[in-house]
Amino acid sequence: KELERIKGVAVVNPTKENVLEFLRAQNFVMDKSALFADVSRRVVWANPDVNYSTRSPVASFAKGNERNRMNAKRTQLLNDLSKTHALLYFARSDCQYCNDQGPVLKEFSRKTSIPILTITLDGMPIPSFPDAKPDNGISLIASEGKGIERVPATFLIQKDNKSIIPLGAGVITADELGERIRVVTTTQPGEEF
Repeated sequence: KELERIKGVAVVNPTKENVLEFLRAQNFVMDKSALFADVSRRVVWANPDVNYSTRSPVASFAKGNERNRMNAKRTQLLNDLSKTHALLYFARSDCQYCNDQGPVLKEFSRKTSIPILTITLDGMPIPSFPDAKPDNGISLIASEGKGIERVPATFLIQKDNKSIIPLGAGVITADELGERIRVVTTTQPGEEF
């Protein structure tokens, strides 16, 4: 507050004395800030419980190793889920983004063996999914009665109990889709943050 007051005085009345007083006060605050930053990093180094990098490494080689471990786990998870889950994909024949998403989903399904049930909201054929089914009301079930407003829209459905989990609307890359499935099936909110 004092720094802001001194700065205000210097701005309103920029005499050499006022500006010099502000610059000296600013240097004082910057020195205190630098000291705080230095002490903070030393405290973090000495106390693993406040060191975020112990939970999420910042070293590039460790990040790469973690990414490889995560990819292997995700691949295994998706393979396991192919036996119990499917993707529910909502699209329209006149949607360009649906045409972009379709081939990505087909390839994702081929690699993971997770089947895809495609629902066409306008009842017309979808280029990547000629066997798409017209919406028979499942869009209302998937969207908890709101209806699917944006396509493409992708959901994960459990085959035995028919529970439906939204994965997102819009075009999603295969890697991101796999990551979203991993997150919603294996983690609790806040667990990885």
